[in-house]
Amino acid sequence: PQSMQRLTKDLARLGSPLLRRRVWLCGATSQQPLLYATSWWNSDHLAQYLPHPDLPIGQNLIQEKLETFREVRRLYYGEAEPVARLLNCRGPFWARHYLLLHRGQPLTVIYEVFSSRLQARVLSG
Repeated sequence: PQSMQRLTKDLARLGSPLLRRRVWLCGATSQQPLLYATSWWNSDHLAQYLPHPDLPIGQNLIQEKLETFREVRRLYYGEAEPVARLLNCRGPFWARHYLLLHRGQPLTVIYEVFSSRLQARVLSG
């Protein structure tokens, strides 16, 4: 959709070739997906910034002592059937994408979608 044009432009800033990493975060007791995230990395620089791809991004950055800055580029809200299937729940969904910068240069673009289950949990206390 047109609202994703900024995401496409931000991905172009990483150069190519790109590698995509996807993760789902699930509830500890329910095991239901609560967040879907995907990140794109320039595969030529991946080992430098993410030397332990089996660990979360934040742990890699801490271990490598990289100072980073998160620049939120866009927020999204709405229905999306593919997201509903990924998160196994109905929308609407909140999402965002942001650049993770190091020394002013983009390391990765991260896109996160939050399950509507989170909203239900927050509102119910």
